[in-house]
Amino acid sequence: MEIRRRRILFSLLTQATKSTNYRRRCVAWKPIFCCFTNWVQYRISWRSINSSAALSSNSASTTHADSGGEEEELVKQICGQLQQRRWASVQAATRSLVLLRTCNTTPQSLFRVFMANPQSKPAVFNLVMNAYVEVKMITEAAETFYIMKEHGILPSLSSCNFLLEALVVSRKTDKTWEIFSEMMTMGVSPDVFSFNKVIHSFSREGRLDEAIGLLSRMDQMGCKPDTFSYNVIINGLCKRRQMEGAGKLFNEMLSRRLVPNHITYNTLINGYCKIGVLENAFEIRGRMLAQGLVPNLVTYNSLINGLCKSGRVEQARGLLNEILERRLVPDNVTYSILIDGHSRLGDIHGALELHRQMVRDGFAISIFTYSVLLNAICKQGKMRVAEELFDEMTRRGLAPDEVVYNTLIDGYSSLGNMDEALRLHQEMGKRGIMPTVITYNSLIKGLARTSNIEEALKLLKEMHTVGLVPDTVTYNTLIDGHAKSGNIEECFRLLDEMQEKGLAPVVITFGALINGLCKEGRLQEAEDLLKEMTSRNISPNRQVYNTLIDGYCRLGHMQEAFSLHNEMQRNGITPNIISYNALINGLRRESKMLEAEDLLTSLVDEGLTPDVLTYNSIIDGYTSSGDTHKAFQLFQEMQKKGLEPTVITYHALIDGLCREGKMQKVEELYNQMLHKNLFPDVVTYNLLIHGYSKFGNLHKAFELFDEMKGKNIFPDEITYNGLLKGLCIEGKMQEAHELFIKMAERGLLPNLNTYSILIDGHCRLCNIMEAFKLQREMVEKGLTPDALVYCELINGLCKEDRRQESELLLNEMQEKGLLPSDFTIDRPIDKNFQLSNMYQGAEPARTSLVNS
Repeated sequence: MEIRRRRILFSLLTQATKSTNYRRRCVAWKPIFCCFTNWVQYRISWRSINSSAALSSNSASTTHADSGGEEEELVKQICGQLQQRRWASVQAATRSLVLLRTCNTTPQSLFRVFMANPQSKPAVFNLVMNAYVEVKMITEAAETFYIMKEHGILPSLSSCNFLLEALVVSRKTDKTWEIFSEMMTMGVSPDVFSFNKVIHSFSREGRLDEAIGLLSRMDQMGCKPDTFSYNVIINGLCKRRQMEGAGKLFNEMLSRRLVPNHITYNTLINGYCKIGVLENAFEIRGRMLAQGLVPNLVTYNSLINGLCKSGRVEQARGLLNEILERRLVPDNVTYSILIDGHSRLGDIHGALELHRQMVRDGFAISIFTYSVLLNAICKQGKMRVAEELFDEMTRRGLAPDEVVYNTLIDGYSSLGNMDEALRLHQEMGKRGIMPTVITYNSLIKGLARTSNIEEALKLLKEMHTVGLVPDTVTYNTLIDGHAKSGNIEECFRLLDEMQEKGLAPVVITFGALINGLCKEGRLQEAEDLLKEMTSRNISPNRQVYNTLIDGYCRLGHMQEAFSLHNEMQRNGITPNIISYNALINGLRRESKMLEAEDLLTSLVDEGLTPDVLTYNSIIDGYTSSGDTHKAFQLFQEMQKKGLEPTVITYHALIDGLCREGKMQKVEELYNQMLHKNLFPDVVTYNLLIHGYSKFGNLHKAFELFDEMKGKNIFPDEITYNGLLKGLCIEGKMQEAHELFIKMAERGLLPNLNTYSILIDGHCRLCNIMEAFKLQREMVEKGLTPDALVYCELINGLCKEDRRQESELLLNEMQEKGLLPSDFTIDRPIDKNFQLSNMYQGAEPARTSLVNS
């Protein structure tokens, strides 16, 4: 073979040298040059291969030398089979060649080898490119395409399309467009398939304008778009909720006399369902039926999903019946959607009934369906039902995954049952299921809610240990937990830490910090954070404004609260009922009830509906100011509007009636409360005990005292103070002293009001020595006597005509700033009168239990 090649080369050289014409000489030299070049390249290529194999062999392995021989043999096979047009064999051999994945099977190496082989044909490079695509070596396939372009070898359309399809599957949109453009530059005319691949790629990446532009380009090149061309763009528009554009394309498709298929209709139906425009979805289904296409399970699942998300579960159940009537078989997706629909409405019974139906019908229920059902049950806190379902799932041979465990852990954490949540966390590890960031976030949230911040921080460290990176939710949960516990400095430390880790604080982060500062009364710092939010281009939400408004209202700074209310509206945030309730409650605290009622009218004019909290605030305001008549008018009004009173509503009304001594009406109201299945709490009993004690029915007060203990409602300091007040009014100081001892035995510390009541009782009976003894005792216990205690002692001294001592005590009051500076008394008789009036005026403040 080698000798024959040399003879041919010598003959050509002889002919070329004999030619005298320049043009003929050039023509004669051309085949010589090509032949010589091919021969040299061929020799160099295989010398390179043999050299490479020899080096590899010397370095450690003989297998590479064998592969070098295998490469040479495969190349010879390919070239020989090309001559014989044995395409299947050529394709198989080419695929085997590229699968060797050696340095000699790179696109550049193979190009040199095939170019050097005289039996090679340009078609071999299409086969090489196809082989690379088949074995998923997409980068090498693209490189082969560019080598062919560089050397003027025109790739076939089928090979280009094969490469385009692979690039689309690999989600390489830019490279797809690049190859497509180069095809046209090289003179390869794209067909519908080529255009569709690029359109598909653009549509999937959201580059819809470019995709639509290619439809026009197709027309210009005489390449008519088909149903697939429109389907992929319609799908891209639907995924991005651009249903108007999708509808226009659908109509354009019809105007071109293209026939929509199941994919077209299902895509549009699903798109309309996702944006909640169900009328359009059902209209498209009508068109589908008119065309003679029978809706399939995908159609029904989309419609059922849309109905369930809109809360129209009964209508969705009707579609389930229609599926069965059409003899279609609902799948796990169908039932999962319906189960989720029932769950969204809080209808766990309906969701479980569907689950039982699946079991009866012999469905192989998937882990996904169990996850949906468990999620709904856990959100309602029905963990025992969740446990039963979990056990059933494992009995059916389904291994719980991290989603199932995360759902259960979150359920227990939300209820504060951290022992069970942490047990499940350990069980995950034993089953070889790695906890995720979501797992830890649920546990940290639960621990933070139960004020177990230290354990939450330990879990944060554990996350780092297992290689998980805490996210913004993790830090927000911890910051919120510390803020609620009053650990503001720790909140700011965590804020710094999250920023150091590259996590930017969001509106929830700032909201938690502002909430913590407001609870501590640090309103200026909270407002500074509000300004920092805006400087970071983080828009405060309604919750942030409501927190600040409530903070200012609690401190009585109503001007600042209303200023923020106005700023909120200027920034385009509409106040909600929580915003108005905070302002109304603030006005109530300031006893500005007319303004509070005006605000009630305003919120109704704004289209908002007052809730129970709104009415509770205004009712309490009127009872505190002594206008129980107006309070009961509002009580009737709220019930006419369908709002059920709460225990808090009754607290305000009972307190108002007790202030006025209307104990018969108090009893009627209490019975009404019980009739509504509202259970009295410690505040209810304290109000009743105080009222009956104050107005002389001490027997009833002690009956209620025994009743509350029988219901395991533990009396507190206010309970004992009410009973002590009643005993002191009746002059039963010995019994009062015994009750005072029992109070201490129960671990309840007497407060300033307790001592004030006892001192007043002794002073009323002229036991001034006992009164002063109690005054010394309270000072020893760290309690500072207030103006009322001084007034009680002075009144006691005045009753015994110990005017000099009363004047000394009065001077002591003035020195401590407990009386107005202009409080002067000229005559002893006037003094006694004024002090008595002062005491009577202050008594409601001392005995009121609403503010307690």
